[in-house]
Amino acid sequence: LGVAALAVLSLLPSSAGISFEVKGLTGDVAIANGVYSRTVTIANGYPCYHNVDYQPRSADHGIYLCMDLNGFWSVQPAHNIGTSASWVHSSARRMIFPDEAGPWLTHYAANWTLNPEVTVTAVAGREQPMVMRTIAVLIFGAMVAAAIVLTSMTCADPGIRRQSYWLMSAALTGAVAVMLG
Repeated sequence: LGVAALAVLSLLPSSAGISFEVKGLTGDVAIANGVYSRTVTIANGYPCYHNVDYQPRSADHGIYLCMDLNGFWSVQPAHNIGTSASWVHSSARRMIFPDEAGPWLTHYAANWTLNPEVTVTAVAGREQPMVMRTIAVLIFGAMVAAAIVLTSMTCADPGIRRQSYWLMSAALTGAVAVMLG
C-alpha cells in the first residue's frame, strides 16, 4: 500500500506556488532576508525553499530555508542544505510549514539566541497544500478501507468480518476528521 500511495501522490499537482518571507535578520546574515519559493529539493523529508531575493555569485551559493538534521526549519547556505549548520533556526521541531515553527533563534557569538525580531510568514500559495493534504488523506483512507474489505472477504469468521467493517468505518471517519482539520 505504501508504494501505491507514493505513486498516486506523485501524480498530484506540485505545491510549487507556496512562498515564505523571512524578515528581521541583521548584521552578516541580513542577506538571508527575503522571499523563499519552493524548490524540488527535499531535505530530511521536507521541501526546501530558495531565497529568490538573494543574488548569489553562482548557482551553488544560494540561501535556503530547509528542515535540518535536528528537525528545525533552518536558514542555510546552499552547501549546508539539510545539515545542522545554519545561521537561523526555528524553536519548534518538525512543523509542516516554517511559518508555524517560530519563534526563531539566531547564532551570535557562538550561542543560539531567541530573536523576536525574526519572522517567517506565508506570502502565497498556502491553500494549495491543504488541497493536497485533503486528497492524500482521502486516498490513504480509501486504501486502508480497501485492504480491510479484502481481508474481511477472505475470512470465513463472522466475528472477524464484523471487526473488519468496524475498522474500515473508523479509518474513513478518521480520514475525514483529519481532512476537516
